[in-house]
Amino acid sequence: MSPKEEWFEKQKTEMLTRRRRVVFNNDGGDAVLGAPDLALPRDFLNIRTTALQGSHVDTISYSTASGFGTCTHASDVFQTLIRSEGRFANTAIPKLLEQGTDSLGVMVEYCKDNGLEIFWSMRMNDTHDSSRAEWFKQNRFKSNHPQYLLGTDNDRPMNGGWSAVNYGCEQIRDMAVRFIREVCEKYDIDGVELDFFRHPVFFTQTSRGRPVGDEEREQMTDLMRRIAAVIGEEGRARGRPFIVAVRAPDDVDYCGTIGLEIERWMQEGLIDVYIPSAYIQLNDWEYSIQLGHRYGVQVYPGLSESRVGGGHHADCLRASDECYRARALTAWTAGADGIYLFNLFDPHRRIWGEMGEPDVLGRLNKIYFASVRGVGRVAGGAYPHEHFQSIPTVSPDAPMVLDSGARETIRIHIGENPAVLSDKKPEIKLCLKIRPTPMETGALTVVFNGREVCGEACEEWLEHAISPNYVRRGVNTVEICCHDEHEGLALADIMVAFNYSGSLLQDNSYIRRTRERM
Repeated sequence: MSPKEEWFEKQKTEMLTRRRRVVFNNDGGDAVLGAPDLALPRDFLNIRTTALQGSHVDTISYSTASGFGTCTHASDVFQTLIRSEGRFANTAIPKLLEQGTDSLGVMVEYCKDNGLEIFWSMRMNDTHDSSRAEWFKQNRFKSNHPQYLLGTDNDRPMNGGWSAVNYGCEQIRDMAVRFIREVCEKYDIDGVELDFFRHPVFFTQTSRGRPVGDEEREQMTDLMRRIAAVIGEEGRARGRPFIVAVRAPDDVDYCGTIGLEIERWMQEGLIDVYIPSAYIQLNDWEYSIQLGHRYGVQVYPGLSESRVGGGHHADCLRASDECYRARALTAWTAGADGIYLFNLFDPHRRIWGEMGEPDVLGRLNKIYFASVRGVGRVAGGAYPHEHFQSIPTVSPDAPMVLDSGARETIRIHIGENPAVLSDKKPEIKLCLKIRPTPMETGALTVVFNGREVCGEACEEWLEHAISPNYVRRGVNTVEICCHDEHEGLALADIMVAFNYSGSLLQDNSYIRRTRERM
């Protein structure tokens, strides 16, 4: 290795060891909100960015690829998308262009001026235009080249949006490489995030309900080699490396089934950062963290919004700060290198200044669920994932039938050990939601970590007081036995609430604002 190459690799190592407590994914919606009174770029930044100053957000990953072939920054490869009608008619993009800049340029400048790291996020196959006819019509590339798509509006695929592009076509792979190269040439970004989760159908095989074959996997891996080579070449040309991040499902076999050889990419040194999970979570965080660390890849668990109960943030408890704190602390406990947030856009929420440091999270109120996501469903559709799921899925969307006399055991991860606290310990409650309600408290025997606990009915929950001495940092078990004389019961939810302040969930007005910002 030449001295110049050694210096370049040293720079790459220094960049990777930079502290990234929280990575905030901004989907670029601030560029298409259509507010008519924006005095850009200041007001553009005020929508989602400036309020994050002083928080734990060290890196912003900014998305501009709003559908393959279109983007919200100035580009000669993709079409710069300007919508003039409808809910998402935008004023920010043309106003920025008039001032000689664009959404990505403003974000890069802001981050450089404020000591933040800036990644550019490319959604590899976004299909929002499958459900919005006017968006598809505005995408000239897709409209003019239907032969590159996985379906049509009248002939929809089994899995995924019909407007998804087919990565089996060489033209699509070539265009993706040119687009990525252009961004690396034009913008002083620190890293490139390749988002394979929005949306994860890339080939004809999976769109028709079949696993991909070796040919498709090799096509995608060859694409990753080309992308890594281009990013490396552009980094050397500017004298500073780029970090390569990949957002993908959290299971090697599922990734391989849809064409993503995630472990091979790690083995070949094609990626630096792995962001596992989004709409679905298939394994405990330890699975992904151990996988990445085996190959020297950093792992940032993706805490996307829960869609249990319906749309974005539909379940108030799962959308609460208390739940996000618990999810973050669980990821830190598993060995995460940092936390990645997706589809959470209110910059005023307290958790932006809490989730990045385990010591801060330690004595804050939290709610741990056995399953935050439930079975999960990928937006836009995807190849079925249930066969690959190895973690609990019990939730209001997927209740567990309690057979009379049978004993069910559910795992729940907890990120703290309150027994070691020398001062005030939290009030802890194990809460079970049983259907139908109301029900008799004596219908069940409940055992937490080997100790039988007694419950009392409280609205739609059965609440069981738990001693801090019963709780383990890591995996905890809840055993539930339905007595023989009771039939037709189902466990709809299970959570453990930690109340340090005595005011758990007394204020959740911020959840309404969060929904409004979606």
